[in-house]
Amino acid sequence: MKLLPRLLSPAGFLLALVLFLLPFVSVSCEVSGVGEAHATYTGLDMATGGEPDIVRDLPKELLPEDRDLDAPPRPDVQPLAIVTMLLIALGAATVLIPALRTRLAGTAAAAAVAAIMLGVTQLVAMSGMDTRLREVAGSTDAQAPADLSRIIGDAVQTKIGFWLVMLALAMIAAGNVGALVNDTLERRRAEANGDPPEPDE
Repeated sequence: MKLLPRLLSPAGFLLALVLFLLPFVSVSCEVSGVGEAHATYTGLDMATGGEPDIVRDLPKELLPEDRDLDAPPRPDVQPLAIVTMLLIALGAATVLIPALRTRLAGTAAAAAVAAIMLGVTQLVAMSGMDTRLREVAGSTDAQAPADLSRIIGDAVQTKIGFWLVMLALAMIAAGNVGALVNDTLERRRAEANGDPPEPDE
């Protein structure tokens, strides 16, 4: 297998890791005609427990006196996010596998497992933030609105970084599965013609 095609998959995995620098999840609060507040977490923030990027444009009287209530909800998925990043890094290491078919299968499997783990991490993060917002709403004196679930659903959003990483992993998995199928067909065609099989490398 030529060097350039062989390096495409690890390059894709490394790109996926770089994309963890982009926003993955955000929580926002907007009061019509008054102001808004946003807290955005990158994938790296989720993995390291880092602080979100906060934009706050609300009058002081609308901010809760309790500092715990004022703090944005956290994803609290650090172990899951770390495992996801490790799986992606492991996928990049499959370039070291010498046998072509084993490498293609291993790369596709690594991308698929990493994508599943990424999805689980995102779901757990959003669920945790949803729960935290409900706790904050229940701790205030004001009566919770009837459409609280819709409001919270609109407040917690998946951002572009998650989708780009998922797309990169899906393309890696699909590309390697396609290459594996193509290699299988070529080998069968060679056997049917009585040609010697190409070396598995």
